Amino acid sequence: MWVDNLEAAEARVKAAGGTYLTGRKETDPNVFYEVKYRTPDGIVFDITESGWKGATKEVAPVPPSSAAAA
Repeated sequence: MWVDNLEAAEARVKAAGGTYLTGRKETDPNVFYEVKYRTPDGIVFDITESGWKGATKEVAPVPPSSAAAA
């Protein structure tokens, strides 16, 4: 998941019973990273503030063209 604040998201994960697995936040804004956690049910997921190569945050959907609507 791409989050705005890693520390706040981590606190919510832990408060919900999630446990840290691996990874760390990088200070270099040009480095992509992920921090992995496990839910109490065993589901593994990761969070990041930097996204991943090629990703764009908060993209608006492209409206359908008028030709497609006809």
